Amino acid sequence: MSNLTVSFYSLKGKLFDGEADTVVIPGFNGDIGVISGERVLTYLIKPGILYLIKGDKSFKRFFVFGGRFLAHNNELIITTEYEVLDVDKITSQDIEKRINNVKEKVAKASNEADKNYYEFRLQQENALLASYKEKFY
Repeated sequence: MSNLTVSFYSLKGKLFDGEADTVVIPGFNGDIGVISGERVLTYLIKPGILYLIKGDKSFKRFFVFGGRFLAHNNELIITTEYEVLDVDKITSQDIEKRINNVKEKVAKASNEADKNYYEFRLQQENALLASYKEKFY
């Protein structure tokens, strides 16, 4: 099997540029495993952990809050306009702090639009915590 060339971009720039055997991406209908040689495949990404895998072990894990990807032949391009976290550089305590920070913002929201926004962010932060506790690869 030939390697998959992976490029991963956020608004802050390139997050990863390299090769993997498989990339597991959180999709709205379940996780999607992308390998080299895929036909054209494009999809939206839901909040969750994106795994870059070589052999039978992940070597890089990112928590993504959303985005999209395009796979074609041996190339995978992932883009997101949201925050991306390196799972190996955060702890459950870091995530708990993030959750508490957003809970405070929900409580202090001065209008319905802000409250709805922070409640949505709270759902995403809880998804981060749940995903963090379920590391599979």
